[in-house]
Amino acid sequence: MSEKLLIVEDDKKLNDGIRLALKNDSYFFYQCQTLQEARDILKKEDITLVLLDVNLPDGNGIDFVREIRKNSQVPIILLTVNNMEVDIVTGLDAGGQMIILRNRLV
Repeated sequence: MSEKLLIVEDDKKLNDGIRLALKNDSYFFYQCQTLQEARDILKKEDITLVLLDVNLPDGNGIDFVREIRKNSQVPIILLTVNNMEVDIVTGLDAGGQMIILRNRLV
């Protein structure tokens, strides 16, 4: 059975690049560009891992983490260009397992 990964990133090229970088026969990818699309997928599918951009056109990824945490403990990796310490702490406190900043891991 494949692991189901959800990529929520509004930049289509980056979204596709993440999928390509993680491509593996063991993974099935769901890709979306808005929080609403992500909500719809999370309601229908048993997602194994969420890769979530913090800044999306229809809302804030950190707020969405809090929303997800009300019903699920799915692992969430936050993707952001915000490298302020307060953003990192807020993302982890909200329930993110990891934050990827530009080219480094936190």
